[in-house]
Amino acid sequence: MSIYLTGELAKIFSITTRTLQYYDKKGVLKPAYVNDNNYRIYTEKEVKKLKLIIVLRNMKFNLKDIDKLIN
Repeated sequence: MSIYLTGELAKIFSITTRTLQYYDKKGVLKPAYVNDNNYRIYTEKEVKKLKLIIVLRNMKFNLKDIDKLIN
């Protein structure tokens, strides 16, 4: 199973780490877990979810609606 830190995931999807932190804060995309150093850890499950979030954001859905659709 692949795991990703916030910076790695942000780089893969060409978004900022702040965006991922915001999604976490809003409950739209929670990390799989937070390790002992307080790093957010994401797995393939969250990667798939992030792909969907990005597609929906590009289709002009707001975060509230995205949250309702995927959670």
